[in-house]
Amino acid sequence: MTTINRLLFGWSNDNDFPEKIYVLKCIDSVDKTLEGKFRTHYEILCEYAHPNYSGTFGSYTKPDDPKHEVHFGAYLRNEEALRGYIENTVVIALELLNHIQQKYEKVLNEALDACHELHVAGKLKVAYDEV
Repeated sequence: MTTINRLLFGWSNDNDFPEKIYVLKCIDSVDKTLEGKFRTHYEILCEYAHPNYSGTFGSYTKPDDPKHEVHFGAYLRNEEALRGYIENTVVIALELLNHIQQKYEKVLNEALDACHELHVAGKLKVAYDEV
């Protein structure tokens, strides 16, 4: 089974489905790579993404305590905090991409060099067709 199939269709205790991959294990692996910068951030974003207080009432209501009323709408009471989380997401994604690039840059460059050599020799299409 491919990793993608396991992520998309994985299930526990059912032989008709591929064995599941625990997403939080993946998150923890990335967290370890990014020295503890990822798991907490992931959990904060989950508060907005999943239907709970922060993702529903906390984002789209404005309490009027003296009147004991709640106004619904696109108030985004936590707009500044949410904007900060989104900015942090971009920074963390860039750090992760940088880590991946550093880890695989040598391999990618060797593959590109091999492709270039095959192309110059007029053998790239033949090599591709053989794969």
